[in-house]
Amino acid sequence: MEMGEGQHYWEIKMVSSVYGTDMMVGIGTKEINFNDYSQTFCSLLGNDNNGESCGLSYTGAFHFAGSTNVFCGKFGQTDVIGVHLDMWKGTLSFYKNGQRLGTAKNGLVGKSWYPMVCSTAARSSMRLVQAVSYPSSLQFMCCTVLRKNIPVEKNVLTALPFPPGLKNYLNDRLSWLLGSQVDPTSNIPCYNKGTQTLLTIKGKLYSTEDGEKSKEV
Repeated sequence: MEMGEGQHYWEIKMVSSVYGTDMMVGIGTKEINFNDYSQTFCSLLGNDNNGESCGLSYTGAFHFAGSTNVFCGKFGQTDVIGVHLDMWKGTLSFYKNGQRLGTAKNGLVGKSWYPMVCSTAARSSMRLVQAVSYPSSLQFMCCTVLRKNIPVEKNVLTALPFPPGLKNYLNDRLSWLLGSQVDPTSNIPCYNKGTQTLLTIKGKLYSTEDGEKSKEV
C-alpha cells in the first residue's frame, strides 16, 4: 500500500513474545536496501542515514536517519500498536492499545511511504488488525478538533449528540480517533508524549522534549 497523500491508519498486534535485539513497527520508502542488513541483527527501521525509513522499537525508542529518540514506554506481547500517517501534515503518530502516544516524526511530505515491520527475534509473530485509508478532508479535520476538545477518557461519539446515521458512519471509519483513548491494560495516567531526543555528551545522558507534556508509562 503506497502512501503518498491522504490519511492512513493501521494497527499491528504483537502476537508472540517480544524480545531480542529489536521488534519494530514503522514506515519506509522503496529506496531502502534490505540487503544491507541481511547479515546483521539491528534495529532495521531508521537505521539508514538517508531518512528512507523510521520506526518505533518495542523498547520505546523511535529510530530515524541513524538516530534514536526516547519516545514512550515499552510494549510487549498482546499489545496493539496503532500507526497514523498524516500525509496532509507530514506527521507520523503512534497509539498503544487505543491510547495516543504522540507524534514521533514531522516533515514526511514529498515521499511515498509503505507500512513496515521488522524483527530479529526467532519465531516472532505480528498481526495486522486493521488498516484504513481515506483522503484528507474537512470532515477529518473537524473530527480531529472534536477529539482535542473532548477529554481523552471519553468517546467523542457518545459524548456529543450525533445523528444515528452520522454516528455509525464515523464509528466505522474513525473509531480509532474518536473513541476513548485510555489504554485499558494500564492504570497509570498517560499524557501525549513529544519526541524526547537522547543525547550523550562525554558519557552523560541528556534528553530534550519538543514541548508536549510527557510522562512515561
